[in-house]
Amino acid sequence: MVTGFNFISMLIAVIFWLSLASLPASLHSQQDQQSQAEPQKHVNAHETVVVGAKPTTEEIEEYNAEGPIETALDKASKTYARDDIENALIQYQSVVGMAEPLKYQESRGKYLSTAYGRIGDCYFKFKRYQEAERIYQQRFEYLRVWPGILDSGYAQNYESIALVKIVQEQWHEAEEPLQQAISLFDQQIGHFKKSDDYDEQDVVANDVRGSQDTALNLLTVVYYHEGRYPGALTLLERAYLQAEKFHAPQATLKLIVDNGLEAAKAAGNLVAGAIWLKRSLLD
Repeated sequence: MVTGFNFISMLIAVIFWLSLASLPASLHSQQDQQSQAEPQKHVNAHETVVVGAKPTTEEIEEYNAEGPIETALDKASKTYARDDIENALIQYQSVVGMAEPLKYQESRGKYLSTAYGRIGDCYFKFKRYQEAERIYQQRFEYLRVWPGILDSGYAQNYESIALVKIVQEQWHEAEEPLQQAISLFDQQIGHFKKSDDYDEQDVVANDVRGSQDTALNLLTVVYYHEGRYPGALTLLERAYLQAEKFHAPQATLKLIVDNGLEAAKAAGNLVAGAIWLKRSLLD
């Protein structure tokens, strides 16, 4: 039975994050920051038709196919936002069927990675955890194509898999995907950061840091429930210092501090407890 350690508060926060994590990467993606991202290597049918002097029949067919997919994806997104999960699942599955035949790999990857992410989320909400994990695993195939492994969405997919394990209290199995996510976030931060100090213009790196805070918090939950309290405190210290330095939302800081207090108490570490208590008074 999951008890203590602000687990319910964390789970609520992470489920909210999960509702964002699988959306089109424009919400979390460095690819939307054109000044920071590397040039795109692929073009989709829309771009080809616009810039090409004489589009081929295949390009025109691809162009015509993408419009209905965009419409279907938008409809599914609105259905999901209304919390009509049963119909959203059906609609996202329809998007998959429409996108599968696309020949441009980036366009195909974009629609399939988005739809599969939401299908996994639907299964998660239905507590069909094995199916959710299978879909999240399958999603990696399309995420590699779009938006790519340097997008935070790729690492967040590992967090989704870990969350499936966490809600089933499969603590040991949750650790590996979380470690993968944290490592990928480190790579992404290193690739996109402008500075090691806070810069409000460093939008992409700061967004990734926020995602990493979530992964660190989740791994802390795992360590706590395995009785690995010193490890949990180490992770929380890292998460707190990063969150404070790079101006994470107050709710994130509070969650870290609350968990720090609980972990210090469980570990019987009076020094750590005093530090976390002091931090709690600063909130």
